[in-house]
Amino acid sequence: VRDVFKEAAPHAAADALWAAHVLPAARGSKATFVALYHRQGDEYSDPTNAYADCLPGAAFYAAALRWIRAKYGGPLVYVTSSHDFGEARRRALFPVLEERETLVAIDHEDPTVVLTALARCDAATFSFGTFSWWAAFLAGGPVLYDARLRELETPACAPQRLRPATQWHDK
Repeated sequence: VRDVFKEAAPHAAADALWAAHVLPAARGSKATFVALYHRQGDEYSDPTNAYADCLPGAAFYAAALRWIRAKYGGPLVYVTSSHDFGEARRRALFPVLEERETLVAIDHEDPTVVLTALARCDAATFSFGTFSWWAAFLAGGPVLYDARLRELETPACAPQRLRPATQWHDK
């Protein structure tokens, strides 16, 4: 599935997005790229919605970043994108970055371009929903997800129903 997607994906637009926004953040070094997609801007991000608890919060991302920092040496470029996910919200979820880390936001009107760009990452976090699942799956490296989701009363939140491989890690 990964190979078929990567062959059929909109490479030219994703190449342009990657070249303009992601590669400059690596500052010419051999960086590790991590997809930090966070679902935002729809009914799931409405705190009154029954599925709002499906989204990981700042505690999950803090734990995920600790795991990533311990696993990977060298520069880290976190690539994030989400519908209507402004700078203030990004900084609230990822408030403290080390000197070797950079947070890059990519956005494009075509979600397949964003998905193609996120699929180029070396590792990923799983937020919630099919877009996040596909970004994590297509990246092909370790995937971190909020272990709290397995304990929720809302069965649709449970990531074990979505897990495709053994490289998924509770955080």
